[in-house]
Formats: sequence, structure tokens, C-alpha cells
Amino acid sequence: MRSLIHALALSAAALLAAPVAAQSCSDLTVGGDGTPGTALTFDVAGAPANATTIVLLGFQEMAISGPFGLELGIVPALVIVGGSADGNGDFSASIDIPENIPGGFDAFAQSLSIGFSLPGPGGGGPPTDLFSFCSSDVEAFTVGTPPE
Repeated sequence: MRSLIHALALSAAALLAAPVAAQSCSDLTVGGDGTPGTALTFDVAGAPANATTIVLLGFQEMAISGPFGLELGIVPALVIVGGSADGNGDFSASIDIPENIPGGFDAFAQSLSIGFSLPGPGGGGPPTDLFSFCSSDVEAFTVGTPPE
């Protein structure tokens, strides 16, 4: 699983260096209360069909404009989970919160889907049409039990 996350992060970094078209189009829902011993679920709806989809973790909300029109609503710190959206553009994953997590913290999540399309027969289409980004809304959540 760790190698999958690293591969997805490297793929996303490589795609950021390529010409892309941006779009904000999906909806992220974070389920669970984040207490130790439970799970947090991340459900994405409205992503491009079969697109590589990652959920980013951040600790600060901030509008960020990346290269080629990529728009994010958080300062991403790391990739939480990743995989492929299904044919309907839905993606779901969960992470277990360890029993012994020290303290607690508030965080933000945002999904990012990366679509890829090859030009049709005979070429056609500018290079900017090869990739598309679809970012979700930003969701706040808590992990662990914050100190009182």
C-alpha cells in the first residue's frame, strides 16, 4: 500500500509538470469521528470516470493555484489514500485510526482526480487537452482526541 501511495504521489508530481486543463467538479465526504480505534472514510462522487484519484491531507485551508490552472483549497501535506474512480466517477477508501495515537489534531482533506485522454486518430487536439484535473470541495475533520 505504501508503494502505491508513493507511486501515485510521484505520478501526480510528474503530471503537474505537463500541460493540463483544470476543473473543480467532485464532492468529497469524510465519514467517522476520528477517535482512536475507529476508521475515517473518504468518499468522492463526481470525479471523471476511471480517473486516478487521490485524497490529500492538509493542515491549512488556502486557495492555491498551481501550474496550468490546477486549483486547490488546502496546503497539501501528504497523500492519505489513492486509487481509481469507478466508471461512475465514484471513489471510496478508509483509513484506521490507531488506538495509541498521541493527542489529536484538526485537519483538512481534498480529493484530486487526474484524467488522461489520448488524441483521436490523426492527432488533433492541443497538448493542453491531454490531462484534466478535478478537485473536490475541502472537508474538515479531527483525528484522535484533542487534549482538553
